[in-house]
Amino acid sequence: EATKIILAYLARAGKGFSGPEEEEAKQAEHNTDATIEKQVLDSNPLLEAFGNAKTFKNNNSSRFGKFIQVNFNPTGMLHSASIVNYLLEKSRICFQYGIERNFHIFYQVLGASKVPRSAQAPLMKKFVAKYRLLDIEDYHYVNQSDVQTIPDVDDVADFELTL
Repeated sequence: EATKIILAYLARAGKGFSGPEEEEAKQAEHNTDATIEKQVLDSNPLLEAFGNAKTFKNNNSSRFGKFIQVNFNPTGMLHSASIVNYLLEKSRICFQYGIERNFHIFYQVLGASKVPRSAQAPLMKKFVAKYRLLDIEDYHYVNQSDVQTIPDVDDVADFELTL
């Protein structure tokens, strides 16, 4: 949530750094600002799917860090952004305690593969057909704990957001 607020502020603050003679250029770049801001924010479900997991403390614990570099052009307008992420807890991939769960992406993918084909979104159909996935119990990295689902979390819907 903090990322959304800060990025929105930076995108809007940059609009006030130039003089009146650059107003036309600012208007043209306004759409670019919104696009860059949206792209960075839209990447969040993907980063969280690969970097968050259920731990004994909470259902959506971040096990990754991310660094967002926001770049401005000479007039102070938002120009581009890049994201660097890194896993803080790589051991979670190999082992989970009984009350924990591996990274969300694994359960999202496997849950999506069980949705009837007629109810799958087009991109999901391609993904499921390509990988011919089995049940959670068939994969060692996700069957070690006693927790495959989280109450009030729809892994299939979250996977559609991730796609």
